[in-house]
Amino acid sequence: MNATQTRKLRALKDALNLLCDINESMPVRQAMALLSVALFEGAGGEADMRDVGKDICAPQAVVSRDLLGLGKRMRGGKPGLDLIESFEDYTDLRRKPYRLTKSGQKALKKLTEAL
Repeated sequence: MNATQTRKLRALKDALNLLCDINESMPVRQAMALLSVALFEGAGGEADMRDVGKDICAPQAVVSRDLLGLGKRMRGGKPGLDLIESFEDYTDLRRKPYRLTKSGQKALKKLTEAL
């Protein structure tokens, strides 16, 4: 392994450690869903469940559970991570786009600074 590869792997490990600080048992797929929402938002768009599923190659049921856990409340009423929130799309009421919360924006800022 060369020095560049080592440096990149160390940066990735540091970034993953930051995700573990948010939730020590955060599944990789949930982390990917968070990053997907952030990337859609960063590109000036909005991500809904279908967009995230396509982006991370995951079935809708998995994406639904992951996005729910990243929000205010998980299944069964347990508190979520409060990193994203859904909002109403008044042009298509069946669609629920997601965006980062303030705490989600802070977490992603720390994450990108680690890279």
